[in-house]
Amino acid sequence: MILIITSPDDTHLPFVTKHLTTPYELIDVQALAENSPLTYDLSKTKPIIYYKNKPLSNPTAVWLRRPRYKKGDLRLPVAPPYQDYSRTALQSHFEQLFALFQDEAFWISDYYAIMRADNKTLQLREARNLGFKVPPAVVTSDTRAAKQFVSAHPESIVKSLARRFPMPSKDKQLVFFTKKISPDSQPSYEGLHLAPAIFQNAVQTAFDIRVTVVGELVFAANIVLDAPFDGVLDWRAGHQNDSLKITPYNLPKKTADLCVALPKRLGLNFGAIDLIQDVNGIIWFIEINTNGQWAFVEEQTDQPIGKAIASLLETHS
Repeated sequence: MILIITSPDDTHLPFVTKHLTTPYELIDVQALAENSPLTYDLSKTKPIIYYKNKPLSNPTAVWLRRPRYKKGDLRLPVAPPYQDYSRTALQSHFEQLFALFQDEAFWISDYYAIMRADNKTLQLREARNLGFKVPPAVVTSDTRAAKQFVSAHPESIVKSLARRFPMPSKDKQLVFFTKKISPDSQPSYEGLHLAPAIFQNAVQTAFDIRVTVVGELVFAANIVLDAPFDGVLDWRAGHQNDSLKITPYNLPKKTADLCVALPKRLGLNFGAIDLIQDVNGIIWFIEINTNGQWAFVEEQTDQPIGKAIASLLETHS
């Protein structure tokens, strides 16, 4: 049995489940909040997990996608003063799953490895140690250090370290895209100590490359922002005006091998890696998204990423 941990409306779900022949169980925090019970019986030598009042057979593989328990993600029939209490209680209860099945099941990917590998400083260090070219960078909350770095480079980029962005209202989400800056057009650093950021030497980009790694398989795509926003160096902005052009890309073998090696080094069985090819043909490492989006790549390129994930799960079933 395969255990899938995500919300039922996750757009990535059907890309994988349509290829599965092994039975699977989908589990989601919202279901718990709607009274689908989850119990850990610790009275025996080995814990027994009950979900919806039935024993949860020990899974042979677990696909950990996007559990929906962060603030704003859950619909809780609880008065506002008790929302965070209920949400965090559900989160803590649900996360007991992440420390189970460690010996019996193959994970895409282990929760604690994901949490560690999300560290951007660790990513940049390990990528450089493997042999990727990595632009000089500083991660800081110090205005002086930020100004000094930006002043030392003809062009830099700045990107946020935040995991969540402000929502002025329930219908409006603010986003901090990666933005180009220079010694002559520096941003306001006011409040940097409250919202630290990454400052990195800007690469003269020819195009972006998104590399989705599933086990040993590599799916590379060329991404072009057809109608760029002013000063924004972030292809994700293309989702705002539907201006992304995505095509399959033949990644050099040396780079492909590095892309396979990096998730392994970080303890992951999946990774969505962002690279840049500069105007001189040099490929630079930017970051790895430990549980990044990929369905939009498969939709435009027909690369069988979902099938690869299904196959990897079933190989261990």
